[in-house]
Amino acid sequence: MTRVAAPLLLCLALAPLARGQVDGSTWTDPTLEEAVRDADLIVLAECAAVGRAGGASYKVTKTFKGPARDGREVAVVGLDLPGAAPGERVVAVGDRAYLLLRGTPTGAVLSVPTPTFGRFPVQASGQVVASFSDTFVRVGLAAARWERLLAALVAGAADEALLAEARAALRQKEPDATEAYVALEVLALFGQEADGAAVEAVLDHAAFAEPHRFRVRIAAAQALGRLGGASGVERLLGLVERDPLEVVQSAAAEALWPALERLFEEDDRGARRACERLAALTIDGRATPIRFGSANDPRENERRGPLAAALRTLGALRARAGIPPALRALERVDDPAALVAGLLFFQELGDPEQAGAIAYRMREPDAKDHYFNPLFSRALEKLTGQRLGDERAPWVRWSRERALLPQGPDAPLGPTPGERPGGARR
Repeated sequence: MTRVAAPLLLCLALAPLARGQVDGSTWTDPTLEEAVRDADLIVLAECAAVGRAGGASYKVTKTFKGPARDGREVAVVGLDLPGAAPGERVVAVGDRAYLLLRGTPTGAVLSVPTPTFGRFPVQASGQVVASFSDTFVRVGLAAARWERLLAALVAGAADEALLAEARAALRQKEPDATEAYVALEVLALFGQEADGAAVEAVLDHAAFAEPHRFRVRIAAAQALGRLGGASGVERLLGLVERDPLEVVQSAAAEALWPALERLFEEDDRGARRACERLAALTIDGRATPIRFGSANDPRENERRGPLAAALRTLGALRARAGIPPALRALERVDDPAALVAGLLFFQELGDPEQAGAIAYRMREPDAKDHYFNPLFSRALEKLTGQRLGDERAPWVRWSRERALLPQGPDAPLGPTPGERPGGARR
């Protein structure tokens, strides 16, 4: 143990949890873009000593973000996985890694965002074990390329060398799957709308249509969403409609949000038609989240089901085309994911005129999923400012009094409990 490392390891034992450190047995990993943005200090460093409780002391070799710490040591906490055996450590003295750290940038103790994201080891070959938008995908990158990527993310500006490499990788007649994946991630971060054609070509390639290459198609969908353009919107709708895997359908539905947001500025009518198509394609879709990790994986990262992803996009765009699928989602029995997706859509839409349709779909007292009603009432409170409790009848009555529901015995919604036909109160 070095003379400098000893007091730092003492700090590890005494320091409170640094900002961002996980305090629990599960967590959600950020994306690389999020982690760089939120990091207070980003460095290349070598492990000088390993302490207890998931801590280690690192000697900084190079600083990429924050005050220069080159040649100095910093204690890093939050490295070990919960439940690790006594003495089991994920790092050892001599290990080199790029660290994305949170805390006071000049402080003695900082933390990684989670135990599974924020430390990117340098292998003996010199390659960096890198990850982009998907914590479950790790790829090897040359250190120089990784450093250019970090620098570009810190600066918030495109790196022309990175873009050139990405474009060249996608021009290959038989592109390597890993290189294509990295290129798509880079283009999603820094590309231009003109790069959309190369991204679409990846989706046309037979090799990437195979089921086990679904992560390449997800990366392509994310890139098209960021790059925008009417052609990209059309391809994303095609993935929602025709891709055999729900996870790709979901990624495409979510990627339509930024793509359509830009399209609305250029072609309002075309964007509205796209929203209508998205709503029609997903109205009967599954809302249950899609999980990747094993049962004991501490990472809770997941993707929304296709319906939930589509409603999120339509809600964010305040697209009224989402009203029919959202209402149908509220009618599903014992499907909390669909119910939450529908209610969140209406909260995003922010239209109090929909209160009656929502209230009507609350459960009767004898319904087996009557326990959903508090979710309805919280959403209605936010939409209307009223506090009428968790039962259906008061909300339906309130809506009728304001002509938010059809009146009369022949109306589609029928009379409110406690009312005579025609809507008259007893």
